[in-house]
Amino acid sequence: MSEPSIVGAIAAGADLWFAATASQGEGNSGFASLIQYSSQTQELTVERPESLQGDQLTSLAITGSAEGDSDQPLTLWIGTQRSGEGNPYFPADGLVSYQPSDNKLTTHTTTNSPLVGAIPHRLAVEEDTLWVATGDGLCQVDWQTAESPDGWSCWRFTATADIPSEGVDLYSSFLATEPAAELKDESVEVLWVSQSYDVPEDEPFVRYEVAYAPGFETQLSQGGYRITNEVAQRAAGGTDLFWPGTQWHWTGEQFARSLDEVSLNLVGGGPRGLVAADRRGGFDFDNYAIRGDFDLLALTDDATKVRYYSGWIHGEAVTVYPTVVPVDSAAAYEENPLTEMAAKLTSTQGP
Repeated sequence: MSEPSIVGAIAAGADLWFAATASQGEGNSGFASLIQYSSQTQELTVERPESLQGDQLTSLAITGSAEGDSDQPLTLWIGTQRSGEGNPYFPADGLVSYQPSDNKLTTHTTTNSPLVGAIPHRLAVEEDTLWVATGDGLCQVDWQTAESPDGWSCWRFTATADIPSEGVDLYSSFLATEPAAELKDESVEVLWVSQSYDVPEDEPFVRYEVAYAPGFETQLSQGGYRITNEVAQRAAGGTDLFWPGTQWHWTGEQFARSLDEVSLNLVGGGPRGLVAADRRGGFDFDNYAIRGDFDLLALTDDATKVRYYSGWIHGEAVTVYPTVVPVDSAAAYEENPLTEMAAKLTSTQGP
């Protein structure tokens, strides 16, 4: 059993608030506790919001009045994540606001807010601004209007590569042997990097996954199914559905995967994305996309059809450098196509 740790300690009036948590995986179940210490009564009060149990807390910030002001009630802002064996982080409930006075808890995630990145690691308050640093970027939030998308300004941390004037070969999957197109743009966004393992020692290679607007259409040999086990549902983020795009989120236009939504799978051969085939041996997954956006065209019990907007280039062909990109929310939020397709699935897994 791991020792609990304090991830935040902040004074609010005459009180001190602490955020306490513990690790998960390999026998550790984790917990999430908010502890209030009153300097006037010298008493400790422990708050354990039920919906946060099973999460790990990452950071703590406080806004509002500690004196019971109804217009600006005391609000605890909390970063959350989960973890497991070989995976140091999974998304959980994103950015959480919790008002102890009435036990009101609100989540801000990649699916219901402009939050960039799924896991807030650092929080800070400066007057009317809440700063939220995630594993994929940074958001400046007017905490008094956080429920409105207009109260958010966000930036994404990414990588860019300049393309040589002669162009570079673009492959449709990580292990593809023949180029599918030639990339001649001046520069391209780099989404991921993968290194081969199942090749002779003198033939290793590194490829970058890069954004590619025309995209490629393919059918995956994996479909979707319903999860009937409650523990597995919790581990899957509260959903009862598993499909190849489980770790992507719907943006209102496409399915996208932020950097901190990629589970590292350190003991299982590395991250998996949209995979060309299920390999029974070795460590190289032939991923079509690990972080590329995609459109969902069809989903059945046995297969998934997508158009994904990324490709792979050889690592030695380019030099990569960091970039900060402002993020605009979707102008029009379209209905998630997964909803209708998933309703027709008949396969289940679980006791």
